[in-house]
Amino acid sequence: MPKVVYFILLSLLLLILMFDTYLYFSSVSNFRDALDQALDAAIIAGIDVQDSQHGKISIEYNLAQEAARTCLRENLKLDEQLNNIFYTNSEFILEINSEGTLVQGKFTTKIQLLCLKMLNLPALPYSISKTQDYLSSYI
Repeated sequence: MPKVVYFILLSLLLLILMFDTYLYFSSVSNFRDALDQALDAAIIAGIDVQDSQHGKISIEYNLAQEAARTCLRENLKLDEQLNNIFYTNSEFILEINSEGTLVQGKFTTKIQLLCLKMLNLPALPYSISKTQDYLSSYI
């Protein structure tokens, strides 16, 4: 009888490890795609159409920041503080260089994994950043 209990516990542990592996790798893929779309949304929402008609290419930072944050929240299904059941202590930073030609986004979070919770360890930190040159892509 004890052998059956051990096999059940081992199977449960392997199932948790498989779930955590899937969660981690799917999260990394989702972060990459969501950051790409958030930077695109920032560029599209932030470009001032009237200035671009006069040959001045500039991005309004506040509009770009809000569009990128909203897009990121919707794509990753996050709440107002950029958290959900799997991701905590999340931050999103959008930067536009002084020439106004590069947009950089950085998303950092901590991924809550079940195996780490079972061992009473902290969440796994993850950070991704992307730089996009919007002049060559959108103008």
